[in-house]
Amino acid sequence: MSSLVRAIGRRTINSVNHMLDLFSIGQAYLKLGQDEKAVGSWKRSAKIFALIDQAHELHETMNHLREAAQKAGVDISVTEAFVERWHEGELYESPCRE
Repeated sequence: MSSLVRAIGRRTINSVNHMLDLFSIGQAYLKLGQDEKAVGSWKRSAKIFALIDQAHELHETMNHLREAAQKAGVDISVTEAFVERWHEGELYESPCRE
């Protein structure tokens, strides 16, 4: 396990609460018709959920993220790739696989 994951793990409760706040902010943006801002909020939330191994919250956030991104015409393929890697425990110093 990387030192980043260990450090994040110590603050999991605070991080989960913060990410739930980001998730709620995304929902508020969506209700206001600000899909791009919802996407931004959910992208940040999904990355943290993947890093701290919160599978249920990650799955729910990614579902909302994909729907809002499609509606807003925002490409989230890079976010999806990183989230998938991180969720699988593949953390690299370099974002490109060698």
